[in-house]
Amino acid sequence: MKPFFTHQDSIAALLAIALFVAIDGATGQTPGSLSGESSHVRDPYLSELDTILSASQTPLQVHLCFAGAQNLSDAEVAQGALVAQGLALRAGHRPLLLSYGPQLQPEKFNVLIGTVDQLRDFVPDPDSAQITNGYITIQRARGQSNGFYLFVVGRTTADIESTLIDFGLDRKPLPQSSASFISEVILPASAGLTRLFPAGRPVHNLQSVSETFYPFIGRRDGSDFAVLLAERDRETIEAAWTLLGRLAQSANTLFYRTQLSFDNYDSRRQALVIGTYSHLPPALRKIVALRAFDKGNENIPLAELNIVPSGNNLKHLIERLLGEPQEPAEELTANATLSQLSPQALANRDFGVIAISKLPSAGTHLLVTAFTPANLLERVQSLVQPPFWDQLRGDIARWKETPASFEAHVPGGDREPSTGLTVELPLSERLDVRIWVLSICATLIGCVIVAAQILGRIDRTPRLRASGQKI
Repeated sequence: MKPFFTHQDSIAALLAIALFVAIDGATGQTPGSLSGESSHVRDPYLSELDTILSASQTPLQVHLCFAGAQNLSDAEVAQGALVAQGLALRAGHRPLLLSYGPQLQPEKFNVLIGTVDQLRDFVPDPDSAQITNGYITIQRARGQSNGFYLFVVGRTTADIESTLIDFGLDRKPLPQSSASFISEVILPASAGLTRLFPAGRPVHNLQSVSETFYPFIGRRDGSDFAVLLAERDRETIEAAWTLLGRLAQSANTLFYRTQLSFDNYDSRRQALVIGTYSHLPPALRKIVALRAFDKGNENIPLAELNIVPSGNNLKHLIERLLGEPQEPAEELTANATLSQLSPQALANRDFGVIAISKLPSAGTHLLVTAFTPANLLERVQSLVQPPFWDQLRGDIARWKETPASFEAHVPGGDREPSTGLTVELPLSERLDVRIWVLSICATLIGCVIVAAQILGRIDRTPRLRASGQKI
C-alpha cells in the first residue's frame, strides 16, 4: 500500500511526547501513569468499545492527538477521517463531534496516533517488541466518568494507515483484552466490491443523502468519491471529520479509497465540498442559492420553486435585464459591503447551508458552507444530530442554532414518482399539469363559444338589414 505519511523527524517526535505528557491540569495525570493508580479499576476490553461508543444518544466528544505534529499534514488529515469513520461505524447512529490538538482533553474520548518510536513511553515494552504492523489499546482515564484513551500505533507511519483501515473495515467483535496486534491488512478487491444503490427509483436529494448517502457512494470503498476542504484551518478540518463520520453511518461503509484534498480533485467523482463561502471555488458558489428562501417566494410552495434561473420565462428575462447578481449568496462573502445588505441578507450570515447539485460535465456535488470557520463548525456539529439530520430533504437547506430554525427547499423535480408533473408559467410560477390542461381546455371552450356568438351575430346582420329590422 502506498504510504500516506511523510517522515517525522526525531525532534518533532520528542516535542509530541512532551506535549502528550503535559495533560490538562484538571486531570493531573498521563496515560502512562494510569497503571499505578486505582488498580482496582480495570481498563476496558476492546470488546467493550462498541458499547462505550454507543452507550448514549448524546453526541460523543472525540479528541485526536497526533504524535510529532504541530500542524497537520495531508496524511494526518486523511487519518483523522479514517478515525472518525471507524469510530462512527461502531457507535451506531450516535453523533461524534471531532476535534484535535496536542493535549489530551478531560471527559472526552481521546485517540492518540503515532509510531512505536513516538509513543514508546505509553506502550508497554513487551507489547512494543511484538508490534510488526499495527497495535491498538484502550485505557480508562482515572478520576473521570467519561474519559478514555485509545492508542493507534504503527511500526512505521504507513502501518498506521493500514491499522486504521483494518479497524474501520473489520466489524467482527474485538478481542476480550485491552490491547490487540494488527497483522498485515488484506483489502477487498475493487472488482468484487458491491455497488450501493437504494431500493426503488433513485432520488437525488438531501433526504437520500441523509439516509443512505446516495448518490455519492457507488462503491463501498469510496473510490468514486472525493472530499474537498476549501480551507486548512482547524474548524474546517474538524467539521469535515464530524460530517464524514455521520455520512459513514448513513452509508454503513468506510471510505478508505476516497480522494481527500485541499485544492484539486478528480471532477469526475461525486464530491463533498466543505468550507466557508468566500473560499469555495467560484463554480460551486452558484449552488448556494439562498433566494430560494426569500419572502418574495413564500406564496410559491417550496416543492414548486426553481432555484437556478433557466432564462426561459419572463421573470428570469427581467432579472437579467435589470442586472440581478449572478451569485445569489453574495452576502456570505467576507468582502461584502454591510451598508448595502438588507436585514435579511445580514441574517443569512448566521445560517449553515447544505446543498446538492449535479454540475455540468462533472459529478454530483454535496456542498456544506457558512460565513465564518467558527460558524461552519458549530452548524455542522448541530447538523449531524438527529433533530437536524432527520429534517434533511430537497436540494438545499439552511439552519441556525435550533431545530426550529431548519428550512428546506424541495423543488418539483424531487417529488415522488406518483406525483403529477408541473408546468412553468411565464413568471416562473408552476401549476399542476392536470389543472393546466383543464384550464387550457376551459379557455378553448370559452373561446369557441365566444367565436360562435360573434360569427352568428355577423351572419345575422345582412339579413336583419334587408328586412329593415334593428340590429
